[in-house]
Amino acid sequence: GPEGQEYLFQHQPRYVADDLQTLKLAVLAGTGISLLPDIVSKAELQAQLLVPVLPGWAPPPSMVHAVFPSRRGQVPAVRSFLDFMGSHMQGEQLVENKS
Repeated sequence: GPEGQEYLFQHQPRYVADDLQTLKLAVLAGTGISLLPDIVSKAELQAQLLVPVLPGWAPPPSMVHAVFPSRRGQVPAVRSFLDFMGSHMQGEQLVENKS
């Protein structure tokens, strides 16, 4: 949070999904709040369909790892996905630093 503050809380979620688009649609429908990456909610934030609840607060940075046995014998879809990740996400910050 602001000035490096940390706050730990426990909550009981009303809705759980493992898909960010589904969570975003649930929030837009009025289900509650969600922690969404900026890349998923940017358009809705700009259109003021969503509003930041805790400006200045963000989860700690994390990394994306692609783990696979080898490129030999890899199906084309996996190869395309890895190539996309390598060219589009290298060094990219998916969550803007709020501090």
